[in-house]
Amino acid sequence: MMRATALVVAIAATAAASSWGSATGGNPQQPPQGGWPQQQQGQQQTPYQTTPWGQQQNQQWYDPGYPQDNRQQQQDWPGKAEWEEEQRKQREEQEKQQNRERAMWTLKQRFPGENQKTLERFLTARKDDADAASEMLGASLRWRRAYGFPVEPTQIAHQLAQGTIFSKGKDYEGRPVIYHIGPGVPPGATPQQIALAVRAAVYWMDEATARSPDGKVTVVIVRDPSAPRGGRLAYPRELAKILELNFPEALAKACVVPADGLFRGLWGVASRFVDEKTRQKINLLADQRELLRFVPYQELLQSLGGGNAYRFALGDVKGIPKEWADYHAQLQSQQFQQPAWGAPPQRALPPSSGWQPGQQAPPARPGAPPP
Repeated sequence: MMRATALVVAIAATAAASSWGSATGGNPQQPPQGGWPQQQQGQQQTPYQTTPWGQQQNQQWYDPGYPQDNRQQQQDWPGKAEWEEEQRKQREEQEKQQNRERAMWTLKQRFPGENQKTLERFLTARKDDADAASEMLGASLRWRRAYGFPVEPTQIAHQLAQGTIFSKGKDYEGRPVIYHIGPGVPPGATPQQIALAVRAAVYWMDEATARSPDGKVTVVIVRDPSAPRGGRLAYPRELAKILELNFPEALAKACVVPADGLFRGLWGVASRFVDEKTRQKINLLADQRELLRFVPYQELLQSLGGGNAYRFALGDVKGIPKEWADYHAQLQSQQFQQPAWGAPPQRALPPSSGWQPGQQAPPARPGAPPP
């Protein structure tokens, strides 16, 4: 039985070998006629040539649907440098904005009682450095407590009544305009008079920045070329120091009119000690007509070539007693003009106020008799 089975297996193997040899030309080691399937004669077979893509030589075995990132063959296109520069600027601006938002959040946590505009000004002054801005703002808060801030208008009523500094109207951006007319203090002013003039300027700066949409103001400085020169540098020097440390970035622009050759020469020397950002805010104007570039006609005072007929009145200041305001209005109606610049201080308050020239105005006394 076993011999019969072995014989059947041998016969089957012999038949299979003979059929394969006939198909290959009698040699099972040789390829059939026409070559192996999917193989060309004389070409070495590769693994992916058995796929449909392998029928063509050098054809990619995978096509993602877009050109490959071949850095060696990549070429520049027109405008590539500009596009890359624009992308870089956008990334830097986005990073700068994120840093400012983080710094602003830090300031709000440290000074919860301060308004947004004040925090933004101090942060801008210290180039978005939260720690430096916190130190500057903390020093300003200590100065305010020592200075008696906010300034009480009844303490500087006489200085306000002179009408040499006040705020009226808006510029083209909607910011309040502060007018500073004349030198601010008379020749030979005493330290007390200088201190009162500085407090008056601080009062108007605080009042105007509070009304400004972005916390900034425009200042129009009207010079008096005929006023005596010299001896009054203490007033602008003291005022500039206070504004720089306690009202940073509050000045949008300043217009000085008229700026003659002598003043331009002096400013050319003094501007060397002023940073570039502040210098760009100072505008030296030859005459009043150039003010219309910064203040609209309907907002500019008539005395400066505009259409606003406003004349400063002490009654426009909030917190001034009515009898003081009435006395000042009566005095103005008698004079029909502003006091001469550089003239000795006149009695701008009624005798019942108890004020004497060169002294701080006392608090209002309710029920005091009219002058």
